[in-house]
Amino acid sequence: MKLKIEFDTDSAAFNPCEGDRDTSSDKYEVFYPSLDEVDSVLAVVFKQLESGKTSAPIRDTNGNTIGQWSWK
Repeated sequence: MKLKIEFDTDSAAFNPCEGDRDTSSDKYEVFYPSLDEVDSVLAVVFKQLESGKTSAPIRDTNGNTIGQWSWK
């Protein structure tokens, strides 16, 4: 079996939080997607797996469809 999880992190829900800044860089500001949103997305996928689903669209906390997961 194969678990495939793929989603975009370009939506507003992934705007970085203050705690997600890379302060070790000399660049003006380096941002990464909000890890809180990534955690939230993966938690929903886990709950769907536990409920017996084998695939579903992935939505961010704003309700936008950002990807798909499947387990085949």
